Formats: sequence, C-alpha cells, structure tokens
Amino acid sequence: MKNFVLTIDSNTFIWTHSDEGLVYNSSNFKSVNFKVHGVIEEICRLLDKPENLYSVTLSKAEVKIPYVKKWIEDMLLIESAIFKPVGENVTASLKPILKIQNNISKIVNNYNCSDITDSLHEVTFHLTGANINNEELEYHKQFFYPTKNKKYLEYNELTTFLNFIPQKENVALNFVGDCDLYPDIKTLCNLLDKRNNPVTFYFRLEDIRRIWNNSHTMIENYNICLLCKVNEETKEHLSFVQENTPNTRIQFLISSEKENSIIETIDMTDLNYDVTPIATSNNHDFFSQYIYLKKEDCSNIKMRKRSIFINQTLNGNFFGKLEVLPDGSIWDNLNFQRIGFINENFSKLMFAVFDNKRAWFYNRHQEPCINCLYQWLCPPPSNYELVLNKPNLCHVKP
Repeated sequence: MKNFVLTIDSNTFIWTHSDEGLVYNSSNFKSVNFKVHGVIEEICRLLDKPENLYSVTLSKAEVKIPYVKKWIEDMLLIESAIFKPVGENVTASLKPILKIQNNISKIVNNYNCSDITDSLHEVTFHLTGANINNEELEYHKQFFYPTKNKKYLEYNELTTFLNFIPQKENVALNFVGDCDLYPDIKTLCNLLDKRNNPVTFYFRLEDIRRIWNNSHTMIENYNICLLCKVNEETKEHLSFVQENTPNTRIQFLISSEKENSIIETIDMTDLNYDVTPIATSNNHDFFSQYIYLKKEDCSNIKMRKRSIFINQTLNGNFFGKLEVLPDGSIWDNLNFQRIGFINENFSKLMFAVFDNKRAWFYNRHQEPCINCLYQWLCPPPSNYELVLNKPNLCHVKP
C-alpha cells in the first residue's frame, strides 16, 4: 500500500484551539477553517514539531477518510500544501516560527540604550492643559487630546529631553494643547525649525480663531491637526478653517449616531479629515456596532508572515512611542503606569520602557484572545480596550 507525504508551505500557519483549527496562507491571504478530531488532530500534532520539517506521512487508508481527504483538498486549493506519493521529490519546508535575534533581555543585559532609542518613532509633548469638561477628561487616554491641567511644560526641561531624541525624518514630534497659551511657543518653534523631525500641533477646533489670530505666524509652517468634538457649532468653526487654514487636518471625534449624522451633513469636499470614535461609559451599543470586529472581518484580514511575527512580539499601536504631560511625567502609554519624569536620567527611562510587561510589548497573549484562532491576525490591543477594560473588541470570543 502506497503512502503519501503532506508538506505544508512555509508561509502557512496552522493554529488550533480545542476542536477548531485554522489554516492561513500569509502569501495569498487565503484560509481554511476545519475541525480538529481523529486523524487530523494527530496530523496537526506532528506538523507542530519543527523536526518534522512541516511534513507528515499518511497511509492510503488515512487519505481515503472523507474528512481528511476534504481537508487536504482545501489546503491544496489555497496553495498551502504539497501532496505527493512517498518517493517523489518534495520541496523541504520549515514551520513559520518566530526567531528573535535582538530580544529584550539581550538589549537590557548589554545595557545598550542606543538600540532602544533607535526604536523611537513618535514623541508627544503636552505643552499645556485646557479648560475641558468632565466628559472630556478621559479623551487623552484614547487619542491625542489636551488634559485638564493648569500647568505648562517647562521649556528648559523640554529642550534638554529633546536633545536625546534622534533628529530624523522617521521620528515624529507632536505638540498637544493650547499653543497660544504656551509662554515659550516662539522660542520652541525656532528650535524646531533647526531639526529634521516632522512636527504636528494638535489643538481643539473651537480654539482655532483665537490661536490663529495670535500665533499662526509661528505654527503655520508645521502640520496642524484640529480636534473636533462634533456638535451643532462644528459647521461654524469649519467655515473659518476653510477660509483661513486650508492645509490643516480635521480629526472628527464622534461618540453617537447623532454626531455621525451631523458629519454627514458637512461638505467635506475641500477638507483633509479623518473620523475617530470616542469610547464613553454609556455608548457601548454604538461602539459595539461600529468598532467591534466580527468573525467575517477576521476572515478577511490580509497579513504577511512578517506582520504576524510582529503581532507575536510587540504592540504595533504603542511601540516606539513616548508621551510627556504638562507636569513633566513621561509615559509609554497613558493607560499604563508612568515610567518617570522628564528631568530623570534618559537611559534609565528608556530601559524602564523596554520591558515586556510595558505597553510597547502588550499583545494578545491574554484571555480570551489566547484561546482564539485569530489571535495573531487581529490588530494589536488599542487604547480603547484599555480604557474600556475589555481585552478584545470583537464578537468572536465572549
């Protein structure tokens, strides 16, 4: 009786949890769901061993089993396997396993702060706070937004800290808050002119008239993002923007169907904009309907092998980012504990960030995602999940 060899393509991942399985081809983004039982369960166990070179030998009797035959045919259909009789030439294959050469412990043990600093790609400074209402208090933990803070960031401490930040085009500098109220805004802009970093100022749309009238000559050469909490006054503020600041970007912030309907009545023809949802304590239904992933969304995810490895290693939403509040406190993420203050030793701060228990490395290796077939295909955890204290914004796992 002739045996056969089933060899899985090296770009293909096979994930199993309980009695469910998923074959995902990261080269063509095709996938197959299957049931893990009987012979297939044993095949998956053998394929999981690296020494088997992602291959398994099957008898003619096993291949004739209907559910095994169907599973093999499905994998051949998505180009995830080669199926040949024993003795024929079979291309060698390796199971896609993450290999980290420059891992966290190696960098920390070698006390190589430069490797960590090279990971930076975005640093955000909250120059001032703002007079915000109670509803807006937690906005800054979800996206760039001013805090309720009467302090302003000390200029000398800011510039000392900036000296440690690489002057590269791939390291963005963001400045959040009412720049019109920052006493050293002119001196700061003069300093930024001498750096190669891309610069963006973030402030509220409702403050645009005052800020533009008083400070536009200092900030008009930089990127500007106007944070717009959508309400009945939005159109009036936007008319000023369209007439005076055509190169700014509008970030519409919505938390309800009503606010979304207001946006739909606005002429967006000449606007550079995006729409950002707001998570609140009373808009769960809105968030669940428009933000949560459904199983069909997961099935349509297109992700290369390298991106899957990144998801298994770090958090693509948080990695390489630092945030400094007006009081000088430094954070890798505002939903985690602070890492220190701006006037502390820079190397010490960087090593505090580079910890697998911190935000940069916060991935889906947790309940309920750890028991989900789409664990490494889903986007990494976001601020929304941290604010809502819900580790998965989806309808796949309860």
